Amino acid sequence: MLEPDSAAAELLAHIRALEPIALPLMDALGCVLASDVRAPADVPAFDTVERAGFAIRTADSVPGETLAVIDEVPAGFLASESLVSGTCIRVERGAPLPELADAVAETSKARIVEGGVILEGVIAGHGVTAIGELIAAGEMLAHSGTLLDADLLGILARAGIR
Repeated sequence: MLEPDSAAAELLAHIRALEPIALPLMDALGCVLASDVRAPADVPAFDTVERAGFAIRTADSVPGETLAVIDEVPAGFLASESLVSGTCIRVERGAPLPELADAVAETSKARIVEGGVILEGVIAGHGVTAIGELIAAGEMLAHSGTLLDADLLGILARAGIR
């Protein structure tokens, strides 16, 4: 009879790794990565609205003044108007930040009035997820030999890995 360490060594000497196979990401749950995975691009790929509110140009916004709402942008769509002084654009979480906007004032901190909206003061960058802030292009996402669990599959999917 073999000692446990000897038996384990004997057994491991006969085990070989399976050949790698290509699977769609959603079919790979429970599998092990055959190679390292790096992010192919920045996530997000564009400045994105963090929470519903009003996209503004902070340089043109004075707290307490009425801003005209010139567009409404749901997630997945682009603004059809460009911001100019005295205007804002209503945006939903996940929408691309409208061109020229540099901050988002939350809906909860806005007061709707006739002719527009009155916002509290907001600093540049507030309410915005910048390009590559979540995942940078080239960032190591997982190493060879890593078990693909639901959390890692979500990260890989977010990074555009198929």
